[in-house]
Amino acid sequence: QKFSFEQAKKVKQALSILWNSFTFFDTYYGKDATLTLIEEKEISSLPVEDQWVLSRLNSAISAVTAHLDNFEFHLVGRAAMRFISEDLSRTYIKLIRDRMGANADTKSKQQCERVLLTCLHNVAKLLAPITPFISEYLFQQLKMFTNEKSLTSVHLADFPLAGKNNEALEKNMAVALAITEAGNACRQAASLKLRWPVREVYVYGNKEELESVLSSLQNVLCKLNNCEKVVLTEKEFGNGFAAKEFNKGKVFVSEKRDEDLVLQSLYREVVRSIQAARKNTGLVVLDRIELYVNAEDEKLLSYLKKMKKELGQQVGDKTI
Repeated sequence: QKFSFEQAKKVKQALSILWNSFTFFDTYYGKDATLTLIEEKEISSLPVEDQWVLSRLNSAISAVTAHLDNFEFHLVGRAAMRFISEDLSRTYIKLIRDRMGANADTKSKQQCERVLLTCLHNVAKLLAPITPFISEYLFQQLKMFTNEKSLTSVHLADFPLAGKNNEALEKNMAVALAITEAGNACRQAASLKLRWPVREVYVYGNKEELESVLSSLQNVLCKLNNCEKVVLTEKEFGNGFAAKEFNKGKVFVSEKRDEDLVLQSLYREVVRSIQAARKNTGLVVLDRIELYVNAEDEKLLSYLKKMKKELGQQVGDKTI
């Protein structure tokens, strides 16, 4: 394949995503924690999103290995970058942000840390033949948690071997992601921001195909769609609902919003503004702030007082 500046831009973008994923891990993992790589025998006991991303990692390792064996070097990077961009960054890290927070459950947080470590460590070795420098840096930062501490370079490490992947889970998750994409299109049509919660997302389609997806991945779907419930419906909705087709059916999101949803949305906007101010000031996760909040809307002010404890945990306050 000939060199292309357009392709070079895409590679740069993907490597930036990899770097941001490592930065997320480096920022949030407990520096006093003793982390180890996830072993295959542990996977079945992990939360479903952890099982899924590890399965996708194994699928990526298999694909990259096959392309290398067949001298399809132009496909090696694509397979690895697809895992980094689509699976690890866009989906998994989005799902685990709450589990990685400063006030998260310790066991759940450490599970996420170990899964991220396993993914990043293997990606560093996967990419070593084609991106030697960033792979070397990642390997040097992560090898302290592995049995490869004594190795002086990623290029002396064994190439990753693919474990068993969960095809059924990957298939169900692909449907869940298609539902989410359609749900996001509905939000856009209804002018509903992604960070604004909605009550339900309705899915219309083949009951036999969709029922197992919605039941087994309900929590994941609710997180991805920022809703209270994803419901399988036997009817289509008309006025007052935004609709979007996907490969298994159709998704509907109500355009109507009650007062409680509006207050929840305004609360999310307040959190986003505070986080943006923290970032602009150069604060890190463990830095604590004194926060002063005022609102002309009495209902919003009352709601913020009600959510004072949660707000403090989310923005890292010392006093509000």
